[in-house]
Amino acid sequence: MNGDEARTIEIRLGFLEAGRYTARIIMDADEAIDYPERIWEKEIQVTNGDTLKARMASGGGYVVHFKKAGS
Repeated sequence: MNGDEARTIEIRLGFLEAGRYTARIIMDADEAIDYPERIWEKEIQVTNGDTLKARMASGGGYVVHFKKAGS
């Protein structure tokens, strides 16, 4: 959960084992402070050499589920 100020943080994915992953990202929409039911979902392909830029809305959150390719 994020505080009152919107912010962006970088998450280095070096903790993942080697290989390709599908990252399912779920985050609150920019207007989450007024409409908490609004979320955005997307899937991207990543490796352990990538960095995610997590944009968190005011009062919002950010969740990532990683699934290794081929599993």
